[in-house]
Amino acid sequence: MKKAILFTLILVVSLLVMSSGVMAYGGGYGQQEGSENCPRETLTDEEQARFDKVIENFRSKMEAIRNRLQTARETGNKEAFDQAHSDRREAMNEKRESLSEIVPELSERFNNSGKAMRNGGWEKGNSGFNR
Repeated sequence: MKKAILFTLILVVSLLVMSSGVMAYGGGYGQQEGSENCPRETLTDEEQARFDKVIENFRSKMEAIRNRLQTARETGNKEAFDQAHSDRREAMNEKRESLSEIVPELSERFNNSGKAMRNGGWEKGNSGFNR
């Protein structure tokens, strides 16, 4: 009995020790060292204001488009659904172009993200944003 308890205790402690090391390194998820999600810290106040305005406009457009998609889905109106889907793609492209004008580095990321998505995101070392 004592051996079983001792074995269980050693097993639990060793699992905790191993998992704490993985958690300390983030478990392999999230940003890689040296990568940036958006180089926003390098923008001037005027550029940040433009950046925020683009994002806010995009959010309001997408909310309206989501509502149209939901309504079309509920009513079964395929033409309205297709049109809303098309408007969604157009709004996303607009956002990408506007943000690329403010932060030129994003242009390459946006261009490469489409390539990775078309290939299923399985390109070696590419998580969709060419990090």
